[in-house]
Amino acid sequence: MLAFQGVEDIHQLPTTHPAYPKVRELVRLCIEAIEDYDPDIHGKVYLIEPGDVSKHLPDICEPCKLYEVQWEGVTLEDGHFVCVYLGSGDYGLVFVVPDAPWLPPKLRERLLYFLDPPIAP
Repeated sequence: MLAFQGVEDIHQLPTTHPAYPKVRELVRLCIEAIEDYDPDIHGKVYLIEPGDVSKHLPDICEPCKLYEVQWEGVTLEDGHFVCVYLGSGDYGLVFVVPDAPWLPPKLRERLLYFLDPPIAP
């Protein structure tokens, strides 16, 4: 799981990585656009990678895993689920989850449940 808590953190991800455009966009929107940004006050952006789906998520009040979170919202953009968790005040977390073959069906189903707008049957 890669954490992005500053504009410079985008360099953790090669520009050739499939999630790079989406993560870069979210870093701009959620970090770069905030004056006096502080990750402890405003939150972070995370990229979920294979092997991360069963780990407890950092920075969420109650320890939980991806398939246990009550997401504020989930969108499916450019082959990635963008999952938003809102804490208190200005604090929020964004998790980018690739819609990839390694994504367990149970987790994909859970993300689709929170999807906005929902996918028509």
